[in-house]
Amino acid sequence: SSSAASDVYKRQGFYEWQNLTDRKQPLFIFRADKKPITFAGLWEHWVDKETGEVIDSCTIITTKASRLLEKIHDRMPVIFEYEKAKE
Repeated sequence: SSSAASDVYKRQGFYEWQNLTDRKQPLFIFRADKKPITFAGLWEHWVDKETGEVIDSCTIITTKASRLLEKIHDRMPVIFEYEKAKE
């Protein structure tokens, strides 16, 4: 048995990993005005048929990176204004 739904997640920012020549560098991405960022996501509540364990899981939906972020990574979270998310 399971139940799934879409949701929004408000956070101060997110980490993106920039590929450098010899390593990956974590960069914290946030709004210039320091307001929370709203991500599109999905969540699901389900029971593992083999173990009976109840599992709550979620994921952030991603999209192609904006021109501003494409130098860092090829994708980013789907981001939108919180007020519009409540509609």
